[in-house]
Amino acid sequence: MDKPNAMPQPFISELATGSPPRRQPRPVTRPPQRQQGVALILVLLTVAIIAMLATEVSGLIQFDLRLAQNRFQHQQAYWYALGGERLARRILDEDLGAGASANLQQGWANPNLQYPFDGGGASLSIRDQQACFNINALTTLQTPITPGPTPLLQRQFETLFALVDIDPQQIQPLNEVLRDWLDSDSQPSGFDGVEDLHYSGQTPAYQPVNTAVAGRSELGLLQGFDPAIRQQLAPFLCALPDDKLLLNINTLSEAQAPLLSALFEGNLPVSDAELLIQQRPAEGYSDVDAFWALLPPDISTATPASDAVKKQLSVQSRFFIATTAVTFYDSRFILNSRLRLDKGHFRAYQRYYGTSHD
Repeated sequence: MDKPNAMPQPFISELATGSPPRRQPRPVTRPPQRQQGVALILVLLTVAIIAMLATEVSGLIQFDLRLAQNRFQHQQAYWYALGGERLARRILDEDLGAGASANLQQGWANPNLQYPFDGGGASLSIRDQQACFNINALTTLQTPITPGPTPLLQRQFETLFALVDIDPQQIQPLNEVLRDWLDSDSQPSGFDGVEDLHYSGQTPAYQPVNTAVAGRSELGLLQGFDPAIRQQLAPFLCALPDDKLLLNINTLSEAQAPLLSALFEGNLPVSDAELLIQQRPAEGYSDVDAFWALLPPDISTATPASDAVKKQLSVQSRFFIATTAVTFYDSRFILNSRLRLDKGHFRAYQRYYGTSHD
């Protein structure tokens, strides 16, 4: 029989010696090497993902900061450009606001108007818009019901095309196409004129404006006015919010002598027109009569045509275009402001941005 309440022998011996009983150590279980490798890989993946997310977030923050900086610089450049426009208006008011004649010795004609400021600078140029042929003057011409004499404006325009070396076979078609684009009727002019039916068949379809154009760049929509022809005509044409042709003889350059010759339908040779511009007084002709007195008698003789041409000449200008180019740190902004004289002050009536096409 088993003895009741028998104690284990080691415990009895420990009691006899007076020392506490010792516990048997538990065996240590270590994870296998394979599990340790998986844990390390998971840690490394976690660190890599966190690093990628941190890099992505940092990049987005840098992008947003750069975007905000660009917006700030662009907006600041825009305000500087508006300041350039206001300065141009002030210069023109001081030079011409009282109705004075315009000439190339006045402050507005200075080609080196530079204004530095912290972070960049601005350049300002002002050009007379009445030293060019106003194509909107052709809006006064309507397609005749029956053939008749060619109007003076059309003859002058065709002469200008010839003087700038446009192919003679293209002159009449181009003029008829332009007249149909501007006139208010829907009847084609001549054999080469085109109206709504032609443009509505284009891809994409569009229609002629049948009124004044907003800018010279609209010529690119017309049949036949390819880039080469538009480049040849660019120094001589402009589009003004007016249906009159008025040329300032004091602000023409020698390169624009063909324009002056065209007004006289070529009867004033280009070489003579250049000479008149070269011999022009430094402050310009005092009035049209002073210029008219220098013309050959066979040109200045009082005839209906010569009287009409004389009315197309002036020593004053009401329309200008001011171009302000601003550089502000990494931002560049170009503002073109069209200005007109209104009640003794020049005011902006149109603005557009980027390279000027007028």
